[in-house]
Amino acid sequence: QCLFPGKRLIGVSWRGGGTVQNDKQSRLIPMADLQILASLPNVQLIDLQYGDTREELAEARSFGVDIYHDERVDPKLDLDTQAAQISALDAVVSIDNTTVHLSGALGIPTYILVPVNPNWRWGLNEGPTYWYGNAKIIRNRELNDWKDALARTSEELRADKIV
Repeated sequence: QCLFPGKRLIGVSWRGGGTVQNDKQSRLIPMADLQILASLPNVQLIDLQYGDTREELAEARSFGVDIYHDERVDPKLDLDTQAAQISALDAVVSIDNTTVHLSGALGIPTYILVPVNPNWRWGLNEGPTYWYGNAKIIRNRELNDWKDALARTSEELRADKIV
């Protein structure tokens, strides 16, 4: 909160999977679509994405999306540091990846964006998960188009009084 006084801190992660076998092609939110979250009032987006995000963050900036990246946090090398970072957030919005499990286990309000044909663990319905009482599933209804799912996530963030 020291870096962004008066702002709600929303962690974001926009890609999951490293291969076609684990659906990387359907678990990828275009950086331009994150404008929907960035336009929420008094919100600062925080990078929770694992791996090198420099190019993606530059692309996001080209769309007017400011995502803060803390160089000290590398979830691939130190999950404890990412857990501390997530614990300081008001909420997490993430594609179905490891981030949602850590956030959910920590009790942070978590909005899980799942593709049209998600992994079995997320069930068939939108809303609460079987795994985490503080997490909600937001289902993507159109292949590789995340705008509607992000708009509904924004509505959920407002309804839950996060923003």
